[in-house]
Order: sequence, then C-alpha cells, then structure tokens
Amino acid sequence: MRERHIQQIELDNFSQVAKAFDSDGVGDSVAYMNNAQNGLADLKQKFSRIEATAKKIEEMGTQLNATLRSSPANTPYNADAETYRYGSLSESPLNAPSEIKNFNNNDKIDLTNIQKQLNTPLHLVEKFSGARGEMQIHYLPSTHTSVLIVANDPGKPPMVIKVFGELRYQNLVT
Repeated sequence: MRERHIQQIELDNFSQVAKAFDSDGVGDSVAYMNNAQNGLADLKQKFSRIEATAKKIEEMGTQLNATLRSSPANTPYNADAETYRYGSLSESPLNAPSEIKNFNNNDKIDLTNIQKQLNTPLHLVEKFSGARGEMQIHYLPSTHTSVLIVANDPGKPPMVIKVFGELRYQNLVT
C-alpha cells in the first residue's frame, strides 16, 4: 500500500513537471510539489503511528505469553459461566488492557454498552479500515490466550482485552 502511494505521487510529480514545460504551468507545478511533499509527510506520520500500534500489540502478545508461562495451570472446567461487562472503551485501553483469567467456553464478554457508546453495531473484520466498531479476535493455541480489539473513533486508541482462554465470537454479547 505504501509503495502504491509513493508510485502515485511520483507519477503525479512527473505529470506536473511535464505541465511546467507547457505554457505557463510553472507556478501550478511548484504549488503541486509543495502539496505532494506535505501529503508524503502526512503518510509517513500515519505509517509511523500504525507501526507503533502494531509493536504495542506484539509486545502485549509477548507479555501474555510470559504471564501464562509463569501462572499456575488453568483451573479445571467450571460449569458456572461468568459474564464480564464493559461500560466504556476507556476501561481497557491499549496501554493498560484488562485481563480475564481462566476464561472458559461458557463465559461471556458483554459489550452492549460499548456498542451504545460508539453508536454503531460491533462487527468482526479481518483488517481494520479505521472505522469505529470494528473488532478482531486473535487466538494463540500454543499459549491458549486470546486478544480482543475493538476500534474506537478514528484517531483514538482501541479497546484491548487480554483473555487467558479461547475467546470466540459466540462468547461476545453485543
């Protein structure tokens, strides 16, 4: 994606240089070049933020793995189901996610208030587009850990919940 943007900018730049040699397009070309440079700087900032977020998520996975390895084995199956309710996206931010230990297949995570806060239905996606209400569930079988990520408004950090156990879509209440 980044390469495509750079190629498009290069093509647009070439087009503007060609226009400069036609009639009186020099002023337009200089203005265009300034705009293109500003656009490229904005893209670099956005990619830098995306890379920083990806690194934080990777670090979270590493921490989950370390916590799981240092914790006693999961307790045996518990027939009593638990429901974990979240009232606000700020209850479990990216920089300080909440942890649910010994999660089993009968347990639920209630996100109805999150859906109300975002004023949009929550839905699973393979890739985040930047729209609020998008969710991803990542499960690592080797450590029996899951991470739930719920996209906030654009520009705001997502809600992240660490789960010690396998979290599936049917465990969510929306």
